[in-house]
Amino acid sequence: MTTVTPPPGWGADILSDFQANAIQNEYASYVHLKGWQEAFINCATALRMCTDYSMSLAYSANATSHLLFIAAHNHFLAAVRLALSGQALPTYPVGRACVEAALYGYYLAKVPEATARWHSKPTERAALRAWSREFSVSNISSLLSAGQAEWTRFLHQTAIDYGAHPNTQALYSNMAQKELADGGVHLENIILHAWGLSAANATKFALEAGMFTIALFATAYPEADAKYSLSDLNVRLVSSLDILKSEFEK
Repeated sequence: MTTVTPPPGWGADILSDFQANAIQNEYASYVHLKGWQEAFINCATALRMCTDYSMSLAYSANATSHLLFIAAHNHFLAAVRLALSGQALPTYPVGRACVEAALYGYYLAKVPEATARWHSKPTERAALRAWSREFSVSNISSLLSAGQAEWTRFLHQTAIDYGAHPNTQALYSNMAQKELADGGVHLENIILHAWGLSAANATKFALEAGMFTIALFATAYPEADAKYSLSDLNVRLVSSLDILKSEFEK
């Protein structure tokens, strides 16, 4: 990788100053969160294999399914950058996009005749309700194994609860109060979280979104699973995540 010196003026305005601080946090995460960084690398490596496989079939009958899995990979990478830079709150809506893209990719692989319906979203009220029911998280997850369906519901609800949809729990996650010497209270807006519970939860969610994508891709395309041992890679990621969670909880 070529080292690039920041351009003149970088960090002098309010936006590039924020960007510079976010990048510094990513550097710090690379140094101090070795276990998480390694898990993300392993997850990204598996997803890159999924994307390479999908790119080779981008003009096949299941093209839309493959493109959705590629989109899930893109969202995963964005969620990782957000989490490792300390942007805990935005990690959840981007992670939700990853989960939903993977879920739709799985559905169109398993029910290829639904592809034409997905591309033809109706406007008439009754037809739109039927379309929305078909392409809902609950309907698609009903086709999964019990364990994967439960994982789907957990990740989707976690995303919503922590910021993918406006709610009080998410709203106050970026706020902190400090008591002043005079007895008053100072309210702070935290955009870049230091490592702690909020940052750790967002980081875990981003990793699980990637693992979920790998699992659904392996289920939708068993030939790719056999070729790249995706399920075995995911088992190792589960073990890594268990270790990382236990280390944080100490």
